[in-house]
Amino acid sequence: MKQLLVFSFLAVLGAVSLLAQGPDPEPTFLDFGDALDRELSFVVEETERWRIDGTARYITHTQTLLIRGRYWTAQPIDPAALLSYQVIGLGGEVLLADGARYAFREAEPAGLESEFTLDLSIVSEAPGLDGFDVRFNAVMEGLFWYRDKFPEIRFPHLAVRGLPPRDHYAVGWTWVPRFLPAELTTRIPAAWRAGAGNIPVGRFVPAADAVNLDNTWRARSLRIDPAMMVEGAFTGWLPLFPQEQGVLAVRPGLVWDQVRWYDGNDWFERRTVRFVSPLLYLGVYAVSGIVVVVLAVVAVKKLRGLLRATALVIASAALIWWGMHGMVSGFLPTMALLVLAWIVARARGLTPTARVYLLAWLFMVFVDYFWIAGGAVPRAWPSSIVLSAGVWAFLLLPLVAIRRVGWQALVAAIITAGWWLTTTVAMVYHDFFRDFPSVGDLFYAGQIGELGDSVATLTGHRHWVPLVVWGLMLGVAIVAALTQRKTQAENA
Repeated sequence: MKQLLVFSFLAVLGAVSLLAQGPDPEPTFLDFGDALDRELSFVVEETERWRIDGTARYITHTQTLLIRGRYWTAQPIDPAALLSYQVIGLGGEVLLADGARYAFREAEPAGLESEFTLDLSIVSEAPGLDGFDVRFNAVMEGLFWYRDKFPEIRFPHLAVRGLPPRDHYAVGWTWVPRFLPAELTTRIPAAWRAGAGNIPVGRFVPAADAVNLDNTWRARSLRIDPAMMVEGAFTGWLPLFPQEQGVLAVRPGLVWDQVRWYDGNDWFERRTVRFVSPLLYLGVYAVSGIVVVVLAVVAVKKLRGLLRATALVIASAALIWWGMHGMVSGFLPTMALLVLAWIVARARGLTPTARVYLLAWLFMVFVDYFWIAGGAVPRAWPSSIVLSAGVWAFLLLPLVAIRRVGWQALVAAIITAGWWLTTTVAMVYHDFFRDFPSVGDLFYAGQIGELGDSVATLTGHRHWVPLVVWGLMLGVAIVAALTQRKTQAENA
């Protein structure tokens, strides 16, 4: 009986000892309410079991929290295990289930130690977060976590509190298409506003955010004037500089240059965009526009009742889709040019001389628009386009003096094609030297063929877009003139 009592006492004592070890010790509080941009030192220990000596610092301008220190333990942990941690929210939710790993090494006094640096990006990613707990743990990689398998082993944890308000922006809307033309400036529409409780500490400006799929490289994008973002709200277009053919992950962005990009976890999601040849994009875009127009014409002329209404709804939706693609890609003005060419070529009140003059003027202005707004200097328009329109209206006046329409058309074709060639040479020069050639440099354009493959390497698909548009415009004008003659003959 006496032995049974002794055994029972030892069993109860052992159970009490295990229970005493099981729950986590009291947390160590790190309150940053009065500690901005300076370090907090802390020491956490449980006699003869573990000890942490460390520092914690919240950096205001980057909105990052760094916790560094030395972790020593004499607990029964395998030296092959790795020190790690989890981040738990104030409501008990898991914010980070699998933290970074840090190797142990033997240390004095007898035990294991590890040096750690916790870069807690969750502080900037969750700008509404006021605090959280960092719970240390150990892991045998691919096998088990010590907290799960050995609950009797106690691990320390840090209670981070008093995080200051951070930049916080709430998404509105955006539209990022799956395909965009390469080698040209494109524009992404977006809208957002300041989030609840937003106290901006950064100097963020709007910009398109495009990275490769590995998120190791970011494409250049134009910064928008900060005045466009009133009290944290923005609605407008975000230009993206010309990209090579390939795939990027794109979204609207906010950037504090030389510091960081805004990356809240409730910000816009990136969308995969394939940048294709501008010639291919222009061809598909033009054909799809023709299909939309044909559908609308058939709906009006051939269909009746419900079928007509359905076709018109589909055509309207397709027209909106087509127009949005044109605005984002910059090809909508190109289609407008072709429509104007059709209207000018069929206008009954215009003489043949006036038609040739107007068609030549339209193309010259388009070439200037294409290179200014879609290529090298997107900031320069629309004032430069207005100036170009006025200058060409004056310079093309001699065409009106040519009496024979055939000769007038031939001269206009030579002038327009020559202007395309001149601007293309200038843009190839600009792409290589980041400057525009002088008039003297252009006189050497005739020797360009001697450079052979070097020129072919510098010439991209975008350099041929104006020539393709020139051909399309000529074809539209010819078809329009022929159809007008046919209509006049039928009505006679």
